[in-house]
Amino acid sequence: MTKVGSNVEKFNLHVSEQVENLAHYGEESKDVLIHLFEGYKAASDKSFVSYIERKEEKHEDNSETTNEPKLMQDAGNYYKNCVRDQTWNRPDENQQAILLLKAEFKQIKNSKKSESGKKKDNDKKSGGGKNKGKGKTGKTNNKQKSLNVPAWKTTAPKAEDKLKAKYVDGDSKPWYWCKALKKYCRHTPDQCNQDQNKNNKKNKSKGWIDACHRKKQSISFAGVNAHHQNGRAEARIKHIQDMARTSLIHATKR
Repeated sequence: MTKVGSNVEKFNLHVSEQVENLAHYGEESKDVLIHLFEGYKAASDKSFVSYIERKEEKHEDNSETTNEPKLMQDAGNYYKNCVRDQTWNRPDENQQAILLLKAEFKQIKNSKKSESGKKKDNDKKSGGGKNKGKGKTGKTNNKQKSLNVPAWKTTAPKAEDKLKAKYVDGDSKPWYWCKALKKYCRHTPDQCNQDQNKNNKKNKSKGWIDACHRKKQSISFAGVNAHHQNGRAEARIKHIQDMARTSLIHATKR
């Protein structure tokens, strides 16, 4: 049935030819009726399949006697009527609802594509998009960044005020001038070791350094709040954090 595209007339013609070929050699098949029922039930039209199933039930219950020619004639007539009324392979209510939803979804998808295409065209015309607010090279203008920094933060104080705390309106915490960074920071001048590339006195003590030398460990000192001066340690910490995060994600997904 599938080879003839659920065309019942072609299917009946094929079955008749096979029966005639068997008769030509003096043979016959007693399972033709069974194969007919199975073949008809493989059709694509659901109403036709239901019709054949009802006839099969009646035949098995002996409420209606049928044979091969009668079944083929009834099936052929049903098929002709459906083709004439244009109801063959017509979708049912559920299939129609699905087709309608698919059509609506396709329409919405196409409308979104057209809107996004128009938006891209408008961005290109107006010079927007990814390069919006950037120069010819696509890099952010440094002048715009500097505008976000208050002027008082980079204005150097007088020599006698460099060690004094500075208070800003709306901020109760003090600011101190950092001669290394040349701007006001939170750390005090005593804590500022940016220009000396060292940490506190505890880690610079002779006992600490001797212990490192005995264990053949190198030592270097970084300034306070200067992570960029402690690259190896920061890289190691980041590596450990990435490994821990990966392990946790893997454990939750198992």
